[in-house]
Amino acid sequence: MDIRSAGEAKEIMKIAKGDPALQVNCGGEGPLSAEWMIPKAMWLKRNCDQWQKTKYVCEKQDYLNHLLTGTVVTEYKIFPLYL
Repeated sequence: MDIRSAGEAKEIMKIAKGDPALQVNCGGEGPLSAEWMIPKAMWLKRNCDQWQKTKYVCEKQDYLNHLLTGTVVTEYKIFPLYL
């Protein structure tokens, strides 16, 4: 379990607690998991020297799908939550 983004998860909750966008993780009230993509992406942006070259940030299953199909996609079940 990679929790290097625990600080970013706390920062997100400080700023966005109760926001409808967080309903998918923690019901919007916290605590927010450091394993969730948004805190991980924030950590990468702050700590990875390759961030400026990054075109996509995705989960491993999405990356494998891209390697197999050449298409950038995500899990269809979570997409409607962001519409």
